[in-house]
Amino acid sequence: MSKLPILFYSTIACWVFFAGSLYVFPTSLYGQACCSGGVPVSGGMGLAPADQGVWQLQTTLDHQALGVLMQGGEILDRDGRTRHTQSLLLEVGYQWNQRWGFSMLGTAIRQSRIIHTQPDLPKDLTVNMGIGDAVALIRFFPVKTSDKTWAVALGPKVPTGSTNATDPSGILLPPDLQTGTGTWDMIGWTLYQHQWKRNPNLTWSTMINHKISGQRNDYLGNQTYRFGDETTLQSTWSFRQFLGAFLIDPLVGIRIRRLGQDIQNGQSVDNSGGMWVFGRIGTALRLTPRQYLRIQWDLPVYRMVTGVQLGPTSQINLMFYWEIPNSDHRSIPKQQPE
Repeated sequence: MSKLPILFYSTIACWVFFAGSLYVFPTSLYGQACCSGGVPVSGGMGLAPADQGVWQLQTTLDHQALGVLMQGGEILDRDGRTRHTQSLLLEVGYQWNQRWGFSMLGTAIRQSRIIHTQPDLPKDLTVNMGIGDAVALIRFFPVKTSDKTWAVALGPKVPTGSTNATDPSGILLPPDLQTGTGTWDMIGWTLYQHQWKRNPNLTWSTMINHKISGQRNDYLGNQTYRFGDETTLQSTWSFRQFLGAFLIDPLVGIRIRRLGQDIQNGQSVDNSGGMWVFGRIGTALRLTPRQYLRIQWDLPVYRMVTGVQLGPTSQINLMFYWEIPNSDHRSIPKQQPE
C-alpha cells in the first residue's frame, strides 16, 4: 500500500475514533468552583526532528480526567463533581533545511462536567464541544547531529475556538468550559534529544514549552479576563528494542506543569492556578520505518492548587505519527521525542 492511502486511512480512523469517544468515553463527573485541567494546546506541540524536505503529520487523541476535589495539596473529604476533556490534535510540520522548519497545530475539543451532590436529585450534565484554538511555530535547530538535537521554536496561539457557548438556560459557560480562550497568546518551545553513542537504542528527550497569555477585553460584555501563564516540562527515557517481530520504544518519564492564576478585571481569580507533577509510562510501536503508534499514560504524583479546585486523576493519549519525504529522500527517521 502506498504512503498516501496509509496517511488518508489513518487520519480518517483518528477522526472516527474521536467522534465515537464523544459518546462512549465516561462522563460521570463531579466538580468545583473552578479547575485548571486545561486543553492540551501548547503542551500538545512536539514533532520529532526530521530531515530536510520531509513533511510531518501527527494526530493525537487526548483524554484528561479530573475527579479529586482539593484545597492546596489536601484532598477534601467530599465529592459531587467531575470533569473530562477529550481533545483531538492534528499537527503538521515541514523541514525546510537542516536549520529551519515550521509546524501548525489544530484542535477539536469536548468539555464535559457533571454535578451530582445530592443523591436524590438528577445529575446536572454540561457538555460543550467544537473547534479549539490553533498554534503556529517557526522552528530553529542550533544543534542537529547524528546523536544530538537541540531545537527552539516561537509563534502565536490563534483564538480560533469559541468563547460564547451557553448552557440550556442561556447562561454563558465559564471560561474553563469553553473550547477556546478568545486571546492571542505567545508560545515558546524547546527540545533537547540525546541518543547515547554507547547504546544507540537509548534516547533521552526533554521538552519545555511556555505560554504567555493575552487578555480578553470583551468578557461578559465589557470586562477583562486573562488566563494564567503556563509552563510545562516533559522529560522521557526510551529504549528501542524488538518484541518478537515488532520494533517498540518503551518509555518512562515525568511531566511538570505550572499554571499561574487567572486575572479578571485586574484581580486574581480564586480557585485557579497551581502546580502538578505526573509520572509517565508508555510505548511506541513502529508500523513502518516512517510511521509509528504511541500510547502514554500520565498519573499525578504531586498536586498543589490555589484555593479549592478539581485535581487531575489521569491523562492518557494515543498518537499516530508519519513522515512524507521527497521522492528522492531515503534516510531513516530518528527516534521521536516523548
